[in-house]
Amino acid sequence: MKSALTLLLFTCFSLAADLPGKRVLILGDSHLCGPTGNRLFESMQARGLSVWLYCGVSSAANHWIHAEAPGNFKCQKRNGTDSRLSYCQDKGAYIPLNDILNNGPFDLAIVGLGTNSLFYKQIDKDYVELAKKVSAHSKSCRWVGPPHLREDQRRGYGRGAVAKLESRLDMFYASMLDISTQCSLVDSRPGTLKGLVAGETTDGIHRTQAAGFAWADMILKEIFP
Repeated sequence: MKSALTLLLFTCFSLAADLPGKRVLILGDSHLCGPTGNRLFESMQARGLSVWLYCGVSSAANHWIHAEAPGNFKCQKRNGTDSRLSYCQDKGAYIPLNDILNNGPFDLAIVGLGTNSLFYKQIDKDYVELAKKVSAHSKSCRWVGPPHLREDQRRGYGRGAVAKLESRLDMFYASMLDISTQCSLVDSRPGTLKGLVAGETTDGIHRTQAAGFAWADMILKEIFP
């Protein structure tokens, strides 16, 4: 495992020249609060890039557009030399999107949102607005779509709940074409199929640590082919 991580970091570092600068924004939901976000952050930090990570469990585009938390879930951040996530501000309240974007302009922005909107089968206007705002503050924007979900690994959700979300994944991706003019889409479906390392979950939705790392590696290869 250690040698694999060393290889990944060496590869990412060697590709640093492909990035037209040194400022990166990572914005997303619980997937990016977990191992996937951690891997992305540390891989980019290892090559000397300045990284701003903001994430929120259960969040969708509207929560970032309107700076409103989903229920009692908190906004978390990891910026600069931070070694771990912490609350965005006092008691984990969401902060205005402009405050996040004012850390830019960014050379690269990675947005990972969508899983918490699968119930609705398609994106809404807040997704389009968020893509426009983020792309206006970054030279390059990549939107990471939701991964496959696993009803057979469901834990803590009602019977059939995860399967219902999974059944709407392709419809949701079709609607994401509306944001592709602002942010290039990273399709997570091929790399998170059942049977692949990145397809393993802890509860049917969230990745195991190994799966989260593998998914992040896939994203990095999309950005730095």
